Amino acid sequence: MQAIRGSRFVGIVFSVLLGSGFGCALLRKAPANNDEASASKFGSCAEASAAGGNAGTRENCLAAVARRAEDPERCSQIGDPEATNACLRAIGEATGNAATCAKISVPGQRASCTSASVRNGGDPKACAALEPSAERDTCFTVGALRDPAWCQQIAADARYTCLAIVQDQLDDPGAACGESLKCLAEMGRSDVKLCERIPDSAAALRTLCLTHATTAPEWAPDSRCEPLAPGATRDECFSLLGRQPWHGDDCAKVVAPEARRSCIFQAGHIDPGYCAALAAADRTACIAASEMRTSDSSVCSALQGNAKEDCVRFTGIQLAQELMRAR
Repeated sequence: MQAIRGSRFVGIVFSVLLGSGFGCALLRKAPANNDEASASKFGSCAEASAAGGNAGTRENCLAAVARRAEDPERCSQIGDPEATNACLRAIGEATGNAATCAKISVPGQRASCTSASVRNGGDPKACAALEPSAERDTCFTVGALRDPAWCQQIAADARYTCLAIVQDQLDDPGAACGESLKCLAEMGRSDVKLCERIPDSAAALRTLCLTHATTAPEWAPDSRCEPLAPGATRDECFSLLGRQPWHGDDCAKVVAPEARRSCIFQAGHIDPGYCAALAAADRTACIAASEMRTSDSSVCSALQGNAKEDCVRFTGIQLAQELMRAR
């Protein structure tokens, strides 16, 4: 009988607790994290801070609630500037809302947030408010991934980075450079034909363009200069290419005799084997000036006296090193 009364008492107590709402709290799903749990347990983030005696508890709680609600206004209630900025950045980036990013007090963080918001669908117009110009250009470049027209918002001389990323979507990447010859010169990295648009009055920029085309990060093929029309620009292109390691044979494609001779001399400076294409007197001078990065001692036959002895010695050293590496 006592056991029955005890069980009935427990049941009554449980029913009362359920009716009071405390039992419902026990059965309620736990909040997603400790910060939100604080707000749920105490009823407000202010109560969480008071109970914990730690201002950070309240800040973390407010930030978590703001992020979950995607409400930047709640970020302003945090108080701590660093935590407020982090809260605004998280919401601005996640929602693609550049207006939220604009409220961040630190310029660098504001710029990063704005670029991320544009990447996530925000309006690239917001990039215009960023300073310095490098941050603004980066943001417009992100916007150009969706619409290449945003590259035009970047100053012409600095536009090439953006254009290089979206060039496959452009009918004429050169035209997108506007009047900027510097932009054209930089775009030579991806299209050597653009170098032909640079006039003789800007020969230095044309050389820079051709240099970019022939010293690209990836291996430059022997055909790199082939698209150019016969003439001085094409000769200069093959001359620059021929001076690159393992490209000395391209010097033979240079039409102008003096330019071809100069190209071979430059190629022979690395590998004297290329000097063989020169007339006897030039060949001797070319080999003598070489760094002797070859193991072929036959190139020494054109030399006399000490120069020949030095040549044989250097080619012998190269051969010994090659044999050592082959082991």
